[in-house]
Amino acid sequence: MAPKKPLTSSPVYYQLQPTPVLEGVYDVRKPDLEVRWLSGQSISTPLPNPIEIELDDRFGTRMADIFIRGILVMSDRLVAAIQRAGVTNLQTFPAVLNDAQRGLRLPGFQAVQIVGTIKAADMKKSIAHDPDNIGRDIVGFQKLVIDPKAARGALMFRMLESASTIIVHEKVKQELDKEQWQFVSVHPTDEKPFPLDLENWAADFQEVLQAGRAARSKKKPVKKKGAARKSKATSKSKRAASKPKAPSRPKGRSRKQASPATRRPRGKR
Repeated sequence: MAPKKPLTSSPVYYQLQPTPVLEGVYDVRKPDLEVRWLSGQSISTPLPNPIEIELDDRFGTRMADIFIRGILVMSDRLVAAIQRAGVTNLQTFPAVLNDAQRGLRLPGFQAVQIVGTIKAADMKKSIAHDPDNIGRDIVGFQKLVIDPKAARGALMFRMLESASTIIVHEKVKQELDKEQWQFVSVHPTDEKPFPLDLENWAADFQEVLQAGRAARSKKKPVKKKGAARKSKATSKSKRAASKPKAPSRPKGRSRKQASPATRRPRGKR
């Protein structure tokens, strides 16, 4: 009798998006191109090379590895990591991010089209907001639970129910966890990460740095220049005092002479 194969658990899916922040990070403005970036359809029309994308600095000027406002833009490094995980349904187009006000022109990014959409929400376990009962493209989820059977093992896709929602397989998350990213969030679909307050975070981080510097300064007190010279002079005098002094010769005498009391008269022996 052949041994039974071990039961495999269903894969876990995650949502990929920029890390939510209150403010402090660049956004992008969707370029004026005749492309439906959220459709999940393959792009066949010729596009500029590279695609010029304007940065939006209204909320901040920190750079991120991913942007999703009307168009999916990712750094070359992020695209490479996702493809290493086995994702093959991406169309990528070289892009340059521009901030004309600051004279910035940043290559190393790609506009990305995810080919394919999947209706993968488990509506019995999810909490959806669909007042017009449309059922696709613009459904909002207060809680999203993915049905692994409906996802059919796909590694990365847009949801048919919510075109702006990007879902990735646990294999993709495992690959992304190997590196550090700028404002990239890969979190369980049924969780809503709290927005980061970067100003308070930066202030708290500065306090930590100052506390560390203060602790180090207590262990190693800093000597002033005058005090350093004085300590050197003191050490020199101590070394000099420890050495035995050689007997000094009287002035005006080249050789040691006998005193008159011990000197013998000439001619007497």
